[in-house]
Order: sequence, then C-alpha cells, then structure tokens
Amino acid sequence: MLKFLRKFNVKMKFFFKKVILNILTKLFSFFGFLLEEVSYSSWSSKIFILYKKKLKKPYGLIKNNYFNFEIYSQESDLRAVFNNNWDEESTRIFSLLSCSYLFEEFDYYDIGANYGLYSLPFLKLDNVQNHVIIEPNPFLTTCLEKTFSSSKVKLIEKAIYTDNQKKLFSVYPFASGGSNLENFNSKSSPLSNLKINVDCLSYAEVFTTNQNSKSAIIKIDIEGAEADLLKNGLLDYLSKLYKDFILMIEFVPKFLSKDQTDQFKNSLSNYYCIPLSNLNFIPSSLNDNLETNFFLNKNSLKKYYKINFNLGIEWCLKEQNLKYADIFIFSSEKLAKKAADLFNK
Repeated sequence: MLKFLRKFNVKMKFFFKKVILNILTKLFSFFGFLLEEVSYSSWSSKIFILYKKKLKKPYGLIKNNYFNFEIYSQESDLRAVFNNNWDEESTRIFSLLSCSYLFEEFDYYDIGANYGLYSLPFLKLDNVQNHVIIEPNPFLTTCLEKTFSSSKVKLIEKAIYTDNQKKLFSVYPFASGGSNLENFNSKSSPLSNLKINVDCLSYAEVFTTNQNSKSAIIKIDIEGAEADLLKNGLLDYLSKLYKDFILMIEFVPKFLSKDQTDQFKNSLSNYYCIPLSNLNFIPSSLNDNLETNFFLNKNSLKKYYKINFNLGIEWCLKEQNLKYADIFIFSSEKLAKKAADLFNK
C-alpha cells in the first residue's frame, strides 16, 4: 500500500490526490490508524507514514541532556534514553574516546550513528582532522542535523555498503536503531512495515573522499551488515589508506548467520582484537558523580571492564554466554599494545 502511495504521490495531480488521500485517511482511521505524508529531513523526499492513533506523532523533536551535551531525539521514540551514569553504553563511548590519546591527529568516522552519542565527545577534541557521521534513517538524521548544526561535522544521509546502488531500507520510526537493510517482521509493528529506498555509499568512497590524516578512529554499527564490509576487504583497504587505524565494530552473535560468523573469524584472525562485552562490564553502581565531566575523566578503562587483553575474536566466537560485544580492531600489534597500556594505566 505504501509503495503504491509513493508512486501515486508523484504521478497524480494535486486535486485528485487530495481527494483520494482523504478517502484513504478516513478508511485507515476506521481501523485505528493514521495516514500522514511527512518529510523527516531537509533533503529527504516525502514519505507516507502509517501509525496507530494511540502513539504520538513521530516527528516532534525534544532536547535531552547527555552528560554536558545537548542531544535531540524524537518525542515518540520508545528507546531514546540518555542516562548520565556509568552505564555500559557510556563506558563504551568512553573507551573509544580513550583511543584518541594514541594519535596526535586523526579522522573520526561514526558509521551507523543513530542519535550520534558516539560522536558527541569527539566534538571537543582539537586533533580531529575530519569528523564524518553516516546514518541513512531519515527519522534519525533529522535529529542529527539539529544536534550537530553548530559543529563542523559532515553528516551523510546514506547507508554505507559495498557499492553505490540504492537499497530498500526498513525503518521503524518509533525505536532508535530500528532500521536496517533487512526486512522487519511487520506483524508486531504499529507501522505497515515502512520501507524506503536509500542511497548507498561504498566504503571506499567514504574513506577516500574524507581522508584528512594518516590515522583514523572508526566506529561501525550497521545492524548486522558489518560482515558484508569485512567480506569485501574493508580492513585491507583501511590498512592501505591509513598508516594506523582503530576500528570499533559491533558483534551480536544471535543476529549473525554461520557464513557471517565465519566472515568475522576469517577477516579478524590477522588483526589484534580486544572485545568489550556484556560478560566483563562492571555495573553502573560505580558511579563516581562525574556526570558533568564524564568524558574528561582520566580513570582507566580497567575500572569499568575486567579486560583480558589476550582474548581475541576466537573467544568471541566460542563463548556461549556472549550476547553482545564491541570489538576493537587495531591496524598493528604495536598500536594494540599501546592501547592495552593505555587501558591498564
């Protein structure tokens, strides 16, 4: 239905479109749904949204505080919670930020940015030569545009992939992170499985176009598509382009097929990896009342993670109790040892 409406939106004249949309709106209303045509960013084409009446409209933005940063989210987002404590997400961000101490200057890439939490602390660093945020979900890029409007961050509303083709993208507007290049099960969704065509940007074009330094810190969280990038030579490409790099990549075993799991093993076996997982995180009861200057904190990462630096990708693949991990991948063993020393101080 939504696919039909998108085509109808382009081809029909204004009067007839308005009449038919009015009829359809009343029809959907009878079954407890609202139909609305909205634009979710200044550069996105208009799309049709179908949602339940009892839920708030998804395009209202609200300002939140995340430590000493201001960040915008959808008013109706069911998952947008920005806690000012030593929660697991914040500590992962802190660990990524800690890696910045290893470089005099570097390029920073936040790929699959969501609301941009991982980008916020990097705004305060003078040694970031180029700061690139990539997020294809128009519900989120609207918020990102607002959050980073006064910065020099380059925001790209595309999906990073292995080529530059358009892809069908599934979006769940009421949940942050609820978007990917795979199909959702629409039975439990208040939307009629909203799908939009998004432009894809090859990883080669992303890095080649935006390289401004000899080093890079890269965070990738693209809902399971990480394996495709690894399969298509991402790490070898980065090794040729950058003298040094640190890549933080999401690893969620339950969402990966056997082929994707094997791809992680094959691609990462030649690199030194440090996993930060749900198994070694120390709970937020260690809050040090540093909420106003969390990311200026000089405490060691080992205070928040019981890290065994000898655990690599093999452990991630074999550990049955592992539900989630962020894997830090280093371009060289020398760089990895520097990171281990830094984390252990």
